[in-house]
Amino acid sequence: MSKPIIKSIGTVIPLGDGATGKSLLTKHLIINNSISQEEIILLAQNIKKSLNVELEFSTRTIEFQENIINTTLQYYVFPGQRQKTSKRAPTFDEIVNVFEFLPSLNNVTVLLLLYDVTRLESLKSLEFWLKASIKRNWVSYKTKIILVCTKVDIKRPNKKFVNNVKLGIHNLLLENNIEMDVNQISSLDVSSITLEGIEDLKNEIFNWVAYFGLKNEF
Repeated sequence: MSKPIIKSIGTVIPLGDGATGKSLLTKHLIINNSISQEEIILLAQNIKKSLNVELEFSTRTIEFQENIINTTLQYYVFPGQRQKTSKRAPTFDEIVNVFEFLPSLNNVTVLLLLYDVTRLESLKSLEFWLKASIKRNWVSYKTKIILVCTKVDIKRPNKKFVNNVKLGIHNLLLENNIEMDVNQISSLDVSSITLEGIEDLKNEIFNWVAYFGLKNEF
């Protein structure tokens, strides 16, 4: 007898300063990674600065804990502009205020906190992005938080420092009365040029969404 297919839908939000690689990373997360180096370079060259929310979707049928789960991911990629720099460039808050009525934004399953390993200020900004998420009720007991270090093909992160950042994230959540297992906060190093870590990140996202789809089924 064939196993019944369970459907699970999850919302994924990548957050971080501008130029940390949110748009390019999301493109890699929704496409097949078996692309040539020339295609990777072309994709990177064609990525434009985001001036609005980018909506992306990805679907995969996976076997998880002896169940077949059809998992759909909804990606909301918001601009990383925190302050107004021109009339043409909206800020993060301006864009989110337009779309915050969407039910899927009240049910965020995975929060990706991105920082560029070559820019220390983008790491320091993560506190702002996490607080913005908490303010908008994007973080709950069922949210998976992944600290994503980008551009590791250029420089490697300090692992001890990364662990301290994860601990700081957990402490900030507790200060805001958000009970979350510390193991729900993980970290991955990725490169959108060499594709290091992309498949691991993709699998971690899909498995977490599948896990909650399975929990809701029973």
